[in-house]
Amino acid sequence: MIEAKLQSVKGKSRFDEIFKTGQRFNNKDCICFVKFEENPSEGSLNERRIIYYTVAISKKIAKKAVVRNRIKRLLRESLRQILKTDSNLFNGISEFVIIWRWAPKHRSLVRLKEVKDSVNNVLQKSQFFQINVEKKI
Repeated sequence: MIEAKLQSVKGKSRFDEIFKTGQRFNNKDCICFVKFEENPSEGSLNERRIIYYTVAISKKIAKKAVVRNRIKRLLRESLRQILKTDSNLFNGISEFVIIWRWAPKHRSLVRLKEVKDSVNNVLQKSQFFQINVEKKI
């Protein structure tokens, strides 16, 4: 198994490229734009893979910065936990952006379990899509 590391996307041009060329997956809580690796089987087995990601929530959705920052922290932590427990969900993914769709009135009303389940669901959808695309080729 290849060890993977999460690193945030830097720069507006890379961010825009993920939006334009990435595949879109969503559920009721979040939208995920995923850019898959072009040649996922290439590379040595000892190499450490870097997966670039970004999490975001709009000011229109959550007016208070405290709420937006809490949701972003929970999204990042859920990604870290999913990477530790089920790293297969990140196979073939090179970059992705997760955008959260809703916000509670108060920051304590959103829980890690809810966020983690939602992110896990979106990543499973992306893996299902990738497996089906590979079967067609």
